[in-house]
Amino acid sequence: MFLQRVKAIKGFGAWPIAFGTLRVDIDDSSQTGALFQLRNDGRDAYGEFINGLYLPALLKHLSGYAELEEQMGDELYLIILPNSAVSEADLAALTAAATARFVSFILGDGAKLCLDHGFSPLSWTGGVSLGQGTITCDEFKVRTSGSPANLVKRLLNGAERGSLLIDQRVADQLADLQPRLGPPVERLVKKDRLTLLR
Repeated sequence: MFLQRVKAIKGFGAWPIAFGTLRVDIDDSSQTGALFQLRNDGRDAYGEFINGLYLPALLKHLSGYAELEEQMGDELYLIILPNSAVSEADLAALTAAATARFVSFILGDGAKLCLDHGFSPLSWTGGVSLGQGTITCDEFKVRTSGSPANLVKRLLNGAERGSLLIDQRVADQLADLQPRLGPPVERLVKKDRLTLLR
């Protein structure tokens, strides 16, 4: 669990730290859930599937790559937190590995899980970033803040539906993914070079 891991590494308090972030949201989740409720006499079959099966399977798939800091409905805020100080290039590689792991799930096991339970494969929109920020740990919760947390929220909001808008430092590490996702499209957002992967 994220809280126990950070407590073991850092203890309680607030520290400057470099971390990666992946913030993703399921596309059209509310509309799809409402449709399945109509078909199932008010039973939230879609929500039960998402929260009871799909998201636990996704988080298990990401174990060792990314930690869930916060879930807000169907939006996930995931953190890539090295056990020790690493260079920006190494952090970018770790963040790219977590991103690749996420994509491999939604295109592979996640899609199969959806189909096996009578749902279409989920479409996700998201952002990926990294940088220097702050991590705060108390007895109840771990919170990250600062530049990567702020940027990844803007990237999620700016991404095209069904795509990931990725910090270029991370995208440079994702060459192996590009053939599966289609060609990357470079974007310039507020002087930040970014890559859009569909």
